[in-house]
Amino acid sequence: MSPRVFVFSPIDAAAETYQNLQQRGCKIDVAPRPWASPMAPTPEALLAGARDSDVLLGSMIYNTTVSREVMQSADRLRLVAKYSIGCEDVDVEAATDLGILVSYGPTESNWGGVAEGTLANMLVLLKKIRERDRYLKTDGPVARSESRWPLCRVPRRRVSGADYRDRRARSGWDPRRGPAAAVASAHYRL
Repeated sequence: MSPRVFVFSPIDAAAETYQNLQQRGCKIDVAPRPWASPMAPTPEALLAGARDSDVLLGSMIYNTTVSREVMQSADRLRLVAKYSIGCEDVDVEAATDLGILVSYGPTESNWGGVAEGTLANMLVLLKKIRERDRYLKTDGPVARSESRWPLCRVPRRRVSGADYRDRRARSGWDPRRGPAAAVASAHYRL
């Protein structure tokens, strides 16, 4: 009798794996794709699919877990294999009690998302985005206890081209003569 593998939450990246298992003599049952039915599998569908299975294989499931009841419904179950980071949707204690191996392996799509999130968090910390956002929303400085470094000053006034030219004219600034001429000028004001 060939081993039966129930894929409770399939992903496209593992399609080649399913073919390899079939070529080696496994019977593969694939549940509906999670993007086609985000709440799949239902607890009843998971129970029905697990019956007479040797292996449960899949990614994250959002509305149910691979519980003790699911594992006990499969008399021949030997392995619950996840292709995701972590196995929080598997009752690992029940699997240990029942002698069922639980494994997981991150896929390519997982490490990319984790790396992007990590770099985004690093940039948020480096550029003090939260502090600057709070500064702009509260129209004032952030309490010293919330940030170790003072924030850069943020201009509060939009300056149009005409304002800039008027200010430059009042200050005595002449780009052809440089800043020394403005300092020496009697009209220089900040």
